[in-house]
Amino acid sequence: MTDDLRQGPRTLAAAARMFVRQGSPRILLAALGTAIVARAAMRRFTVADFLMMIVILASWPLQERLFHEYLLHLRARRMLGATLARRISTNHQMHHRNPWRTDTMFIRSVAYFVILPGFVVTCLVITRAIRLTLTGVVAFLDALMWYEWLHFLIHTPYMPQSNWYRKRWQNHRLHHFRNSRYWYGITSPLGDTVLGTRPDPAHVPQKWNGPGT
Repeated sequence: MTDDLRQGPRTLAAAARMFVRQGSPRILLAALGTAIVARAAMRRFTVADFLMMIVILASWPLQERLFHEYLLHLRARRMLGATLARRISTNHQMHHRNPWRTDTMFIRSVAYFVILPGFVVTCLVITRAIRLTLTGVVAFLDALMWYEWLHFLIHTPYMPQSNWYRKRWQNHRLHHFRNSRYWYGITSPLGDTVLGTRPDPAHVPQKWNGPGT
């Protein structure tokens, strides 16, 4: 289903109702619920579980920053090959061309067949423990859900009500409407700050440099 967000929700409640109708949020809600139940069934929660969650959530701003530039903006062509990288970034390229379409705004459903198994296998290799892997999956899905929600909200007519949200709103709007080679962060500008892609907007030329450029 495609919606034009220029005529979209203006309140958080209306935005939430529209959000849960989308494919990616529904997949994430189902996966998160399953992961929470599976982890709760294993009961024991230790310091290692706590540290696992902290590491994943604390590193998320850098993860999303790198994912945005090197996969969604086709910088992955040197690592993955031009054809595969182009397929990954096509949806995002369309999103830049029309930032108000919901059908190109979210992570594609098919991508979860790669993202989720890949994350699970990586955690198992590192931790060698199903319990810690499930803890990591819960944290990772939380971060993904937060990313999808905030990205969606920024593209609605809902206006910033807090300084915290305003900073993220401005960061992503600059990425779309000032220069898409900067301001990659969604949930946090920290990754941009660390990697030098959060300049003073007054010193950046207004130019659309979408995926593949």
